[in-house]
Amino acid sequence: EEISAHLMGGGGGGAATTDDTSADGNNGELKQEESKEDTTNTNNDDETTTANDELGEAITSFSSLEVSCINPRGKFLLSLHNNGIMLQNPKKAEEQITITKEAVKHAVWFRKPEDYKSLKQLKEGSKKPIPGHMILMCLEDDGITFRKKAMKQICFQLPSYAAPSVETDEDINEEDWYNGLNSSLLSEQKSITRVLATMDAQPSKTKKE
Repeated sequence: EEISAHLMGGGGGGAATTDDTSADGNNGELKQEESKEDTTNTNNDDETTTANDELGEAITSFSSLEVSCINPRGKFLLSLHNNGIMLQNPKKAEEQITITKEAVKHAVWFRKPEDYKSLKQLKEGSKKPIPGHMILMCLEDDGITFRKKAMKQICFQLPSYAAPSVETDEDINEEDWYNGLNSSLLSEQKSITRVLATMDAQPSKTKKE
C-alpha cells in the first residue's frame, strides 16, 4: 500500500509538471499564430491600397452590384472606378480581381443564346424579369493571376432586370451599366463591342414616381 501511494503521488506531480510545460508550448504556438495573422492582415491591407491606387476613385453610383462570373466561377461584387473595375468575393473580402484600363485588350457585350429564347417567349406586357447581358473582357498578353491561376479572359453576367412594362424604383438600368463599363474599362480609342439582335431593342422602363 505504501508503494502504491508513493507511485500515485509521484505520478500526480509528474502530470502537473507536464501540463505546465504543455501550457507554455500552447502559448508559444498561439503567439506565433497571432503573429502570422497580423502579417497576413498587413499584406492584405497593402494589396488593397495598391489596387485602389491603380483603379483610381470609385464611382459611388456603380458599386457592389452582385454578378455571376463564368470565368472565374462564382458570385462577385462589381464596382466601377475611374481607371478600371473591381470584382470582390462577398464572402472573402481579401479575394479581389482588379482590372485596369491598360489591362483590357477589348470587351464584348452580348446575350447568351438561351436568353434570347427566353426573350422570344416573353409575351407583350409580361412581368417576368429579363436576363442580364454577358460581359467578356479579353486581357492584354500578361493577363492577371487569380487563385494562383493565370487568366487571359474575365466573363460575367449582369443580374436580371425588370421588363419595360414593370414600374421600378431602380435609379440605374442596364444601359447605364453599359455606359459605366465603357467609361471605366476603355479609352477614347476603344469601346465595347456590342452584339445586338432585333429583340434587344426594348423601350425604356417606366420609373415609379
